[in-house]
Amino acid sequence: MTETVNRRHVLLANMGAAPPRLTTYQLGDNDCHSHFSALALWKLLPERHRPQEILYLLTPEAAAASKEQIIADTTQAGVPVQFIDLPGNDVPDDSRIFLEKVAENIPKGCRLTLDVTQGLRHHAFLFYALALYLGEFRDVEIAGAWYCRFEISRHDSVPRPFIDLKPVLDLARWFHALAVFRETGSLREIARRMPEGDLRDLIEQLSLFFVNGMPIEAGDAASRLVEAADKQQLVTDIPLAEQLHEVLLHEIQPMAGRTFDSQPKSSQPGKRDIALTEEELRRQARFIERYFQTGQLNLAFGLLREWIVNRLANRSGESEWLDRQNREPIEHQLGGLGEVVKARDPTDPKKKRYRHQAIRDSLTDDQKEWGKRWNRVADIRNTLQHHGMKPAVFEPHRGDINSARKDWEQHASWPELSRFGGGHGKLLICPIGLTPGVLFSAITQTTPDRVLVVCSEQSASAIDEAIEKAASLAKHDHPIDVQRLQMQDIHRGVGEIEGLVNSAALWLFDADEIVACLTGGTTLMGVLVSRLVARASREYQRPVREFVLIDHRSPEEQRNDPWQQGEIHPLE
Repeated sequence: MTETVNRRHVLLANMGAAPPRLTTYQLGDNDCHSHFSALALWKLLPERHRPQEILYLLTPEAAAASKEQIIADTTQAGVPVQFIDLPGNDVPDDSRIFLEKVAENIPKGCRLTLDVTQGLRHHAFLFYALALYLGEFRDVEIAGAWYCRFEISRHDSVPRPFIDLKPVLDLARWFHALAVFRETGSLREIARRMPEGDLRDLIEQLSLFFVNGMPIEAGDAASRLVEAADKQQLVTDIPLAEQLHEVLLHEIQPMAGRTFDSQPKSSQPGKRDIALTEEELRRQARFIERYFQTGQLNLAFGLLREWIVNRLANRSGESEWLDRQNREPIEHQLGGLGEVVKARDPTDPKKKRYRHQAIRDSLTDDQKEWGKRWNRVADIRNTLQHHGMKPAVFEPHRGDINSARKDWEQHASWPELSRFGGGHGKLLICPIGLTPGVLFSAITQTTPDRVLVVCSEQSASAIDEAIEKAASLAKHDHPIDVQRLQMQDIHRGVGEIEGLVNSAALWLFDADEIVACLTGGTTLMGVLVSRLVARASREYQRPVREFVLIDHRSPEEQRNDPWQQGEIHPLE
């Protein structure tokens, strides 16, 4: 009887050791006479809900008292009957045997109706556990659960009413569904308990958005669900429905939120119109806290990284806070700050100095802490989102995670992040070889505030004149600051590059934007320019644009008259 049968309908009943007696049973407005509650239930159920067979649980004592009468009565009624033998009353605790033996004899995938009227009293509790197990793990549909109130009268002629216990089983499943929601944020189990319709659709949407770490979409879905719950109860048709409705609503309300800008961009406000207010930040923070509480670290740190960007966007008054072009500059700033505070100098044997020591020394303690904060969150988030596809074993209780969580607990008192990096306008990086016209053209075409000049001992002498000529032509209203990066060996001095890049680090970091000329000088000087660009863009997260200059004149003409502007060609 353990084979899978598609939706075969079985009535499972228990029997006590008392001799059977003819009793009047009642279901709704109908009644019938029977020796056994299960057979009476089979007769009283509407035909479309009537099981195909009855499966009796019999102890030796119950079999001696009732088995022959059961066979006679079911044969007369024309309903198939089978028996499962249980241990006798002399077994002190038959709970395990009862559950295992009954479970293995219930067809997988069947429909099951329960009659818990008769039998040993503790068996009613075992029926309850059995129903939950079969429903969750054996694809058994619990079609009904019934109990007959024998105690209503001692007179056999007085009808004994059947009580429908299925709502109590459904209540237990609601308890489980709510527990799953609290633990994981998934509302799928709750949606399964609800009838099809708009409320169920909203529940499923909210579940999808929450378990995938999307607080804005989840906030909108939760808001619409809360609004709908004012008109229609979320939980119905079970005991404690109103109380469960309140519990569910209490869990959903903290997610809800969609404060639109006072001037929406269209007549139908949407996601882009949601204002990044302090309340919106607090609402998103509640998602992070919940993910931490439930151990969903991937979602917690993924959202925490975005929340930090949102916080800084809020402080800067950025209204288009969801646009990539407005988020990236904030991320670049934080990334550059993080790089400065973490990188040790590889040339220092004891690693006591930082690679970017000059920049680090210019930062406040709060700025350094923000850099460390960003590094912790970004590193953990990246590790988690690689899903363990790294040689190192992920330790969920490692130190940086504990530090990040403790830091998050104090996020309401995080200091403001004052401006760092930038502040010195546009920086031009340009090599100068034997022809000073390249530097002259680069300055006139880009009008920088500062210039990093890659030069040799021979070409350095032409820098001042090139800058003076360019400033005169471009009519600069303030002097152009210059830093010379002089190479000793412009053909073989590979070992000089790292030191020269480090000496320019503070200028790179302080630039608001950088333009880099890739024309001029030797190949090695061009390599130095490329390394400066890489340091500025990758590590300090400065916006960089590269270009080349083209002079269509002959080399002799360029040497004889260097102060002619070349054509600038930006490189994408």
